[in-house]
Amino acid sequence: MIATYKGNEIDIKITEITLLTLEEAEKVPKELLAVGEYWWLRSPSQNPKDTTSVLFVNPDGSFDTKGRSPGICNHIRPVLKISNLSELGLAEGDTFSLAGYTTWTVIPGDMALYDKTIDSCPYRTFTGFEMHGSVEYCYDDNGDGTFSEFPRSELRDYDKSDAKSAVDYWASKNGVKTEGKGKKKYYVIYHVTARYMAEVDADDLDEALELAEEKYVSADFGEAEDIEGEAFAVDDENDNRLWEAD
Repeated sequence: MIATYKGNEIDIKITEITLLTLEEAEKVPKELLAVGEYWWLRSPSQNPKDTTSVLFVNPDGSFDTKGRSPGICNHIRPVLKISNLSELGLAEGDTFSLAGYTTWTVIPGDMALYDKTIDSCPYRTFTGFEMHGSVEYCYDDNGDGTFSEFPRSELRDYDKSDAKSAVDYWASKNGVKTEGKGKKKYYVIYHVTARYMAEVDADDLDEALELAEEKYVSADFGEAEDIEGEAFAVDDENDNRLWEAD
């Protein structure tokens, strides 16, 4: 995606648009984290007894390590994961713009943090809990008088959260596009079974085999490599079998 850095256009490779984890956020200078608002991280509460809360950043850039209920509104602050920052010569603290107006700052971990929050959004909305034996469930209000049940454990699952939906919608609306998560190259090697026929004009069988070998060695087998083969039969022009290898 084309970005602007120091007045020049650069092509950055965005592999993912997401939220910071606590571990990632702890490596970011506090002055970059402080935007005067609460905003979501994607890390769960550090309290082992709390199975639903998500952590967030306080207005002063400090962290809430107890967690907050996903149903309580906090803002969202996207982060870009970028695969070619070093190739472009961008270092931590450098800033660039996307789509002409969104400003991002390079942070540790080959990422760039948006300079402000984009929305006030619950991590996941829900209408309440209900006990089903030993498993606790939540209910989404579908807006038509019906409700959808889901496990309470999904409240802090970012991939299923309202926060992710909001980030994805904002990115789409503002033209921030990913290029996938950096596919790796794999080389699958085949053993190919094939037959090659060399047509030659010769005085006898021995000469035919010799000329055929020269033709075989110089033959073009396309992308195949390490070609190995031996003559196994000779036919005449009437398809009569004159010789076969033992």
